[in-house]
Amino acid sequence: MGVVFFLETEVGRNLRLAELLEDYNAVLVSTGTWRDKKLNIRGEDKRNVFYALSWIHTYMSYLLGYSNRAPAELRGKVGIIGAGLTAIDIAELAALEYNAEPNILYRRPKNLAPARHLVKHLESLGVTFIENVEPIEIIGESSIGE
Repeated sequence: MGVVFFLETEVGRNLRLAELLEDYNAVLVSTGTWRDKKLNIRGEDKRNVFYALSWIHTYMSYLLGYSNRAPAELRGKVGIIGAGLTAIDIAELAALEYNAEPNILYRRPKNLAPARHLVKHLESLGVTFIENVEPIEIIGESSIGE
């Protein structure tokens, strides 16, 4: 079929994305999330509250030169709601690219997280897991973190 799978290969670590783009006509980035998911809680419309898929799209578009709009910087303490692969991607980027302090807030124990196989790696980067919590409101005046 002409499909090539790269097993045990991490783009950015073992293989540069630019190399893939030079060598292939198409590169599929499969993030696992197909649309932003609203929490339907008070305060999620405040400044400095972002939806993961939109943020990653902006980040990757900027990084690859498809857009000149830089993503919002993830600085200081970063709260990440959820523990799926998209949340893990955000936590890793926050730690490695922005030197932030990511905190993953998950409604179950971390050993039940969809991305539980990456917990030790994230903890080695300084990511904190806060288990058995579910947000009911995002507090602050018009924005958070300022």
